[in-house]
Order: sequence, then structure tokens, then C-alpha cells
Amino acid sequence: MVQKRTSGFTLLEILIVIVIVSIMAAAIVLGFSSNSAGRQLEKEAQRLMEVMRLVSESALDQGKVLGIVFDQHHYQVMRWVDGVPLETLAKETTEQPQKTSTEIDATHVEVGHWVPETGERAYRRYSLPETMTMDLQIEGASVVLNESSEQANDETDGSIKPALLALPGGETTAFKLIFSMKNAHAVQQTYAVVGDELGQLSLKSSNEDAP
Repeated sequence: MVQKRTSGFTLLEILIVIVIVSIMAAAIVLGFSSNSAGRQLEKEAQRLMEVMRLVSESALDQGKVLGIVFDQHHYQVMRWVDGVPLETLAKETTEQPQKTSTEIDATHVEVGHWVPETGERAYRRYSLPETMTMDLQIEGASVVLNESSEQANDETDGSIKPALLALPGGETTAFKLIFSMKNAHAVQQTYAVVGDELGQLSLKSSNEDAP
């Protein structure tokens, strides 16, 4: 007498299915995390590119000298303020005969300096996501960025100087700014903003560097 096999799955078959489903789910999660890192990098690179375009247009249209100051996790737009004109110095010299020109130079002449630009909300000091960093290259040479820096304000001394400049004539600093972030696989991903002396900007992802 032939016995019929009971329909259903054996324990081994069920375990195999569970393992396969777990592997597929893990692959989907890791892939999503990797794509998420790439999207964040692209978003931050695009934001900086838009800020740089605003800065270049403002410098050209309004005759300003503007710049962007960086550390590894922040950036902020600055504006150059000229010092006291020579005719002002001459007037002070004649109006205060009891003082020498040297004394007036030391006490009354305001030296040109950088102050925060306030024309656009995007010009304010901006912070990157905690796990993201920036690396700056100017004319192919790496620029050392501080781990962090103080927020610039109108009282800031002359120690804060922008790395990137936009001049009234339309010239800008040629640069490459690289945003870096590790994905779920602990693989470093990057996205770069590249600009030339004429203010032309482009984006480049780490995938474009792959052979």
C-alpha cells in the first residue's frame, strides 16, 4: 500500500525561505541607505552651487567684492568693506593739527575688512549634516580647512578670510569643493562642485570618477 505524502513544507524548506527573504531584505535596506547618502551629497552640492551663483551675480550686478569662508562643516558668505578713503585721511590731518599724520593713521583710519553679507537668507552661516565633511581645492592644491570655526559677525577680527572670491568684474576663484560621506557599507561617497575663473559651475559625483 502506497502512502500519500502530506502536503506542506518541511522545516528545512521553511528555514531556507526565511534565509533567502532575510538576505533580500538586507540588500534592499543597504541599497536604500547607500542611495540616501548619495542623495544627501547631491542636495548639499546643489545648494552650494546655487549660493555660488547668487554670490557671483550679486558681485557683478552690485559692484561688490564677495567671498565664502569655509570650515569642514560650515560655510558663510562675506562682503569686503573698504577702508577710509585717502581724502578723508587728508581732511582729518588738517582738522587736527595737534596730531601728526602717523598718529591719525593709527587711531582713526579704518582698515578694509570682511563682514557677513546679509542680502539673501542663503548667505547666512550654513551647517552640513553631522556625518558630512568638505574638502577644498584651489587651482589643484588642497586647502586646509579647520575642523570648525566661529560664526562671523560685524565684530569679527581680520582673522576670518574667505577662500573663494567673486569680483565685480565677473571673475571668481577657480575651485573644486568635495562633499564626503560614508554610506551604509562604510564606503566613502563624494559629490563635488567645480567652478572656473568665469563663474561656470558643474557637479560631479563619485560614480563619475569610477573606471
